[in-house]
Amino acid sequence: MIKAFEQTKTNECRAKIARHFSYFINAIGKEKSFPFNDFELENTCYFGDESNEEETIEDLEWEEEQSWSYQPPRNEANYIDHPSNLNILYGVLAHSDPDAVIRLIETLYEVGHKFVVHVDGKEASEDTQKKIVEFAATRDYVHVLPDKNRVRVNWGGFSMVNATMQVLRHAFALRINFHKFAHIAESTYPVRSNAQIRRQLASYPIDANFVHVIETPTNPHEDNWHYFVECDDAVHRIYRLPPLRWSNSGVDLMTSSQWFILSREFAKYLADAAPGTLVHDMLEYAEHMVVADEQFFGTVLRHTKYCHKHHNGNFLFLEFGKWEDSKEEEARDPRKCVMPDPNHCGRSPTSLKEDMIAAIALTNKRPLFARKFESDLNTHVKDIVDIILRDESKKFDTSFKGDGLMFVAKHTVHSATPLCLGLGRNKTKVILVPCFHHGARDNANTDWEYGGVELNETPKTNRWRLGSCTFDGKLERTPNGEIVVTAGKYSKAGPLCTIEMMGGGNKGSCLEVSTEIDDTSKSNITQISHCNTKSDQIFSFGTGASTQHGSIVMTATSADAFTADKSGDKQPPPLCLGFTGESGLAAFEYEEYKGGDNDDVDRDIDQEYSSDDEEVDADIDEELEYEDGDETGDSEDEDNEGQEGLAEQRRRLSEVAHPVGAGSPIVAFECSGDNTIEWLVIPYIFDNQGDDD
Repeated sequence: MIKAFEQTKTNECRAKIARHFSYFINAIGKEKSFPFNDFELENTCYFGDESNEEETIEDLEWEEEQSWSYQPPRNEANYIDHPSNLNILYGVLAHSDPDAVIRLIETLYEVGHKFVVHVDGKEASEDTQKKIVEFAATRDYVHVLPDKNRVRVNWGGFSMVNATMQVLRHAFALRINFHKFAHIAESTYPVRSNAQIRRQLASYPIDANFVHVIETPTNPHEDNWHYFVECDDAVHRIYRLPPLRWSNSGVDLMTSSQWFILSREFAKYLADAAPGTLVHDMLEYAEHMVVADEQFFGTVLRHTKYCHKHHNGNFLFLEFGKWEDSKEEEARDPRKCVMPDPNHCGRSPTSLKEDMIAAIALTNKRPLFARKFESDLNTHVKDIVDIILRDESKKFDTSFKGDGLMFVAKHTVHSATPLCLGLGRNKTKVILVPCFHHGARDNANTDWEYGGVELNETPKTNRWRLGSCTFDGKLERTPNGEIVVTAGKYSKAGPLCTIEMMGGGNKGSCLEVSTEIDDTSKSNITQISHCNTKSDQIFSFGTGASTQHGSIVMTATSADAFTADKSGDKQPPPLCLGFTGESGLAAFEYEEYKGGDNDDVDRDIDQEYSSDDEEVDADIDEELEYEDGDETGDSEDEDNEGQEGLAEQRRRLSEVAHPVGAGSPIVAFECSGDNTIEWLVIPYIFDNQGDDD
């Protein structure tokens, strides 16, 4: 308690801390239970017949129940008749940037939409409150909470939940008409047009709730779960808090995002918090949790009847920065390190910069909103969003036509065995593999790159395509397959794209730079993985300036790269795809590639890397004998110089048959060095025989 008192400023706060300490001291003295030791909540999330109280979430496997998608056929649920009729109430939490709030409102406003703004109750936010009140005075669709309802909001405190509850209660007190309640912050900004936002939300039932909830219940250890009180703009640890678990409390704690889009019905349930309801009782418990906003809303949703109307996602792009405990101790924010263990801290979302727009644009589950945008760090990011992301008329186009693409290592294109971007035996690691089935292209040393390839000529896993791409800049393919990049207005690297596999059992997976390190090169290996459009799956192509022409480049855009403004870290350099430096047939791990998509492919590989290689080696021996003019070629009488010259000739001839890098893992390293690969892009041509993929 003494340590807690040292962090206080007022007598009122010290009295509050002492009062809550007394609850535990009295329990010890009277041999009674600690606060919340016998706490129970009534779960009303029933499955099947809701009258059957025996069939609850306890009886289902989490994996079976937690697809958590709610988009039934239109004849089985209540959908709005037309997206233009969807009315959205935006609840905005603000504290220090009135201009950002005003721009946010002006960007989102359409007839039928309303806004309720809560400004942090601290003295430092008074100017923000004043400016927004003045702005709202001339707009009947904007409402600002009065001073008496403002909450002093603190990181990790229950005040985050309380501020949201105040917004909801104020909205219903004003009897605002709306279908959806979208909870956003002043640092949020739309990355889709208003028409797109309405269309997306209207594609789900009116009673759908969009909340991102972690699918596995939170199960904190008793030693790490603590009872807090909030005062003097900080949270103060009192004692241990019994975690909520199904076995002892009737519910499980569910981690979720505090930024969500709710139905009017569920929003009303939260705002009313009627006595006897789960939300009413959960508020009492949540008041003493740390980071309650990340547990409260998901726990309530998943244990009430509204669980059936839950779509697990909130259409928000958000990436977190470094954990506070990963920083040097003097650089840590003490507000995020409130646990007994000083190395157990929280973290905050990273600030979005220009580079991250690619990740926003390319994500498979295209978000409607993103955060956090901070005006003092980069004033132009929102302008770029307006131009690039919210313009529905712009579409990305390239001259890469065909039914897929083959990425050919340029230095092998005229060898007897051209090498391509493909998969190893384990079907996930990316390596340099033969482009064609054995015998499919006996004339591959001609200018074949000026044409195309047919589906039946190559292994299925050599077939790729450009997935989603940004459209700032231009990509073009020359007649011989070279890649030409034109920089965009904002992207010096030109368009950024995902690269997806089109064939084989991993069809639809994306090329990815892994965190796994290759033992030989000490560089990151590449693999294919489920497409998630994080920064390790976003690539550009070398421009010939800072990156080698025709190379495949991963530009560092991860969350850690954007902490430089606060931590002093430098943004990592771009990484180019190349090979490890091993070369020739001896380095080709035949068994790594063996095991293609079907038995025919395996037989082709067997033939190509057994009899064919022997024939090639014999041809090399014959060529050397002819050049040397000595049938014995390797006689014991040859001097050392002759031996070295012969070995060099063998090496050159062998590289034609077995190109440098064959079988080598594709790795990502800084864009320098001889092992960076320049790629040619060759289109697949549909052969009218159908594709059995």
